Amino acid sequence: MHTKTFETSQALGEAAGNYAALNIESAINDYNEANILLATGTSQFGTLQTLVNYDIIDWSKVTIFHLDEYIGLSENHPASIRLYLKQRFLEKVGKVKNFHFVNGSAENPKNECDRLNR
Repeated sequence: MHTKTFETSQALGEAAGNYAALNIESAINDYNEANILLATGTSQFGTLQTLVNYDIIDWSKVTIFHLDEYIGLSENHPASIRLYLKQRFLEKVGKVKNFHFVNGSAENPKNECDRLNR
């Protein structure tokens, strides 16, 4: 395993975002599309910000899967991960091929998980 260490979380986020961006671009070049999974949380803030600022990615060729959401939380709740990703990622990168959000307010969480698995 190859490991790297960084002096700050910001430096780590930038390095992770740059690495992710290069892999997204590589997938688009090789397959004309890319699939990515987005997570949130303080450890991901720098990575997401770096990706948002990476303007050479053709986001219209990227399908995004949302990792998690709080059960029973509406999309408009300030703690909603859907809301966070829409405001701080999707609105900034513009059109994507598809964005599969987890619906935390779905009436039946099992059915929502089944939908996401399909």
